[in-house]
Amino acid sequence: MTAWVLWAVLAVALAVGEIFTPGLFFLGPVALAAIAAGAVALGGLGAAVQLIVFIVGTVASLAVLRPIARA
Repeated sequence: MTAWVLWAVLAVALAVGEIFTPGLFFLGPVALAAIAAGAVALGGLGAAVQLIVFIVGTVASLAVLRPIARA
Protein backbone atom coordinates (compact mmCIF):
# COMPACT_ATOMS: atom_id res chain seq x y z
CA MET A 1 0.00 0.00 0.00
CA THR A 2 1.42 3.37 -0.95
CA ALA A 3 1.92 6.20 1.51
CA TRP A 4 -0.78 8.44 0.05
CA VAL A 5 -3.35 5.68 0.50
CA LEU A 6 -2.36 5.32 4.15
CA TRP A 7 -2.73 9.07 4.66
CA ALA A 8 -6.14 8.96 2.94
CA VAL A 9 -7.31 6.11 5.18
CA LEU A 10 -6.09 8.02 8.24
CA ALA A 11 -7.86 11.19 7.07
CA VAL A 12 -11.15 9.33 6.58
CA ALA A 13 -10.84 7.62 9.96
CA LEU A 14 -10.18 10.95 11.68
CA ALA A 15 -13.08 12.61 9.85
CA VAL A 16 -15.44 9.82 10.90
CA GLY A 17 -14.14 10.13 14.45
CA GLU A 18 -14.85 13.86 14.33
CA ILE A 19 -18.42 13.19 13.26
CA PHE A 20 -19.02 10.83 16.18
CA THR A 21 -17.47 13.07 18.87
CA PRO A 22 -19.81 16.06 19.11
CA GLY A 23 -18.46 19.22 20.65
CA LEU A 24 -14.81 18.18 20.57
CA PHE A 25 -13.59 19.59 17.21
CA PHE A 26 -10.11 18.15 17.45
CA LEU A 27 -9.99 15.35 14.91
CA GLY A 28 -11.25 17.41 11.95
CA PRO A 29 -8.23 19.72 11.76
CA VAL A 30 -5.93 16.72 12.16
CA ALA A 31 -7.76 15.06 9.26
CA LEU A 32 -7.04 18.14 7.13
CA ALA A 33 -3.36 17.80 7.98
CA ALA A 34 -3.47 14.14 6.95
CA ILE A 35 -4.93 15.18 3.60
CA ALA A 36 -2.06 17.65 3.15
CA ALA A 37 0.48 14.96 4.02
CA GLY A 38 -1.21 12.63 1.55
CA ALA A 39 -0.90 15.25 -1.16
CA VAL A 40 2.81 15.54 -0.38
CA ALA A 41 3.13 11.74 -0.55
CA LEU A 42 1.32 11.74 -3.88
CA GLY A 43 3.87 14.25 -5.09
CA GLY A 44 6.59 11.72 -4.38
CA LEU A 45 8.31 13.40 -1.46
CA GLY A 46 9.84 11.34 1.33
CA ALA A 47 8.46 10.17 4.65
CA ALA A 48 10.29 12.86 6.62
CA VAL A 49 8.71 15.63 4.55
CA GLN A 50 5.30 13.98 4.90
CA LEU A 51 5.67 13.86 8.68
CA ILE A 52 6.78 17.49 8.84
CA VAL A 53 3.81 18.57 6.70
CA PHE A 54 1.48 16.54 8.92
CA ILE A 55 2.83 18.08 12.15
CA VAL A 56 2.93 21.64 10.84
CA GLY A 57 -0.49 21.21 9.23
CA THR A 58 -1.96 19.89 12.47
CA VAL A 59 -0.62 22.79 14.53
CA ALA A 60 -1.64 25.38 11.93
CA SER A 61 -5.14 24.02 11.37
CA LEU A 62 -5.78 23.73 15.10
CA ALA A 63 -4.47 27.26 15.69
CA VAL A 64 -6.71 28.71 12.98
CA LEU A 65 -9.86 26.59 13.17
CA ARG A 66 -10.21 25.89 16.89
CA PRO A 67 -10.83 29.56 17.87
CA ILE A 68 -13.38 29.86 15.07
CA ALA A 69 -15.20 26.77 16.33
CA ARG A 70 -15.34 28.13 19.88
CA ALA A 71 -16.86 31.43 18.76
